[in-house]
Amino acid sequence: MKYRLPRVVHLGLGYKIKVALVPQSFLRELADDDDEQQNYDGIWLDERKTIYIDKALRASDRREVYWHELIHALNDTVAADRPRPKVL
Repeated sequence: MKYRLPRVVHLGLGYKIKVALVPQSFLRELADDDDEQQNYDGIWLDERKTIYIDKALRASDRREVYWHELIHALNDTVAADRPRPKVL
């Protein structure tokens, strides 16, 4: 069975996370990293509500990165809905 990553994940309460397969050069650009030796498997950008995954990865590695980044997205989304504590 072939597993395809979703293009969009609906978390409920109006939250929608996009998933994009991109080249490594784009991931470095997103990370604002000029070091061409540094590779990124994936990046979650909360301000864009998008998970970016290196399209050169094998399908099984893409799945691992997807779930890893989705956990970051879930944590950020839950944190955004929490009331901020008052600091006295």
